[in-house]
Amino acid sequence: MVESARTRAAQHDADAIELGAAEIDLVAACEEVVRIAQGTQLEAVQMLDERRRRVLDDRVDETVLTRSLFAEVALARRVSTPSGETTYGLARALALHPRTHELLRDGTISQGVAAAACRETTYASLDDRRVIDAELAPVLAELSPRRAAQEARRLVLASDPHAAYERVLRARDERAVSLRRELDAMATMTVYAPAEQLVSAFERLDRAASAARTVIPAPSGRSPRTWLSRR
Repeated sequence: MVESARTRAAQHDADAIELGAAEIDLVAACEEVVRIAQGTQLEAVQMLDERRRRVLDDRVDETVLTRSLFAEVALARRVSTPSGETTYGLARALALHPRTHELLRDGTISQGVAAAACRETTYASLDDRRVIDAELAPVLAELSPRRAAQEARRLVLASDPHAAYERVLRARDERAVSLRRELDAMATMTVYAPAEQLVSAFERLDRAASAARTVIPAPSGRSPRTWLSRR
C-alpha cells in the first residue's frame, strides 16, 4: 500500500510534489489501510460471536454471553467496555449488510458510512435489511455518513413504513441525560430527548437570555460576558 502511494507520488510533476502531493497520497493510502483493517476486525468479531455461540450451544444466558463478548472485544482493542459494545453491535449489524461490509473490508467506504447505513435499518425486518443493503451498496462510495443515513432511511420508509415508526417509538423510550466532566472546572451536559421537547426548552432559554441583555460584570482583567453567552 505504501509502495503504491510512492509510485503515484513519482507520477506527479515537480510543482505538485513541492506542494505536498506525495504526502497527500500517503494520507490516502493510510486511510485505505485503516478501512481495510476495520472491516477485517469486524469480520473477526463476527467469527468470534459465531464460534462462541456454537461452542456454548445455548448453555449461557444471552445477556451474560453478550456482556462477556463486549468486555473481551474491548480488552482486545484496549478501549472501554461501551466502545467494545459498539464494535460488537456494528459487527452483528454488518452480518445483515454483507455488501456494505465488503465495501468497508475493501477500503472503499469508511466505518462511519457503514455504521450510518446499518443504524437506519435497525428495526427493519431481516429480509428488508438485506434488500436495502443490495440497493444501497452501489452508491455508498459517493456518500458521507449523513447522506448514507438519509438514503438508508428513505429505503426503509419505502419498504416498511411501520419499521420507521417503530424506530421513532423506541428512540423516545431511550431518552436520557448525561453529564461529562471537562477541564477547567467545566462540564458538558448532553440531553437525548424528543425534538419538540428540546426545541421548546431551547426557545425558553433563548427568551430568558434575550430578556437579560445587560452585560454581566466580569472579574478584573477578563472580558465581560454578553447576553449571547448566557444561553
